[in-house]
Amino acid sequence: MSVLQQPTPAIILVEPQHPGNIGAVCRSMQNFGLDKLILVNPTDYRSNTCKIFAIHAFSIAEQAEVYSSLEEALAHVNLSFGFTRRQGRFRSNDGHFHHVLENLFKHQYDGLETSAFVFGREKSGLNQEEALQCSFLVELPTDSPNGSMNLSHAVTCACYELRRTSLTQPQEPLPAIDYPDLIQARQQTFSSLVRLLDSIDFYTVEPPHIIHQHLKRWLEKSLMTAKDLRFLSKLTEKLRRISHETRES
Repeated sequence: MSVLQQPTPAIILVEPQHPGNIGAVCRSMQNFGLDKLILVNPTDYRSNTCKIFAIHAFSIAEQAEVYSSLEEALAHVNLSFGFTRRQGRFRSNDGHFHHVLENLFKHQYDGLETSAFVFGREKSGLNQEEALQCSFLVELPTDSPNGSMNLSHAVTCACYELRRTSLTQPQEPLPAIDYPDLIQARQQTFSSLVRLLDSIDFYTVEPPHIIHQHLKRWLEKSLMTAKDLRFLSKLTEKLRRISHETRES
């Protein structure tokens, strides 16, 4: 973190289609102290057009991590915020980004340091599957019916809200967290929950992959510690064994 204790989340762009937008995003990131850019199936992000729009921040594009899917890009991310205005049955919105962010700061949650802000395509945004992979689905408070923003403008607003919230919250030291251990514990608990649901034939209303994504989001949004998660995993495994023994008797 910086002297301000501002977290430095990654910015993830899913299939950005214009190198100028990537360059403008890099410039905005540098303006607000961020330097980790992750690209999913991008256009030519090292082109001269990208360099022109990035100005002095082109090094961010040059050092960007590139993946073929959002799932791969999120593999080592502790908490993710998907920016979208669309809603649906499996696509519930968690509210305006600044409200969600302020709530996390109030809980002294340090997980933002290994988080990511996820932005979709210029024309269509995040699709259903990608939205379900994000811990939170948030929106910027624009005016309807023309509320969809230019990609780089949306990133700028998100970065500004992060800086503004960091400046307005008490600057207290936060406890150190072993994030690889936390992510591993979360995955272990998720696997235990899936085994329990499989054992009781839970999948009658919604498809398994939808329920699995909801479980992942719930575990991430719960902000449980690794110790809490391991306790939940043990409890879940115990319930699964009891369920199996009851069926066998």
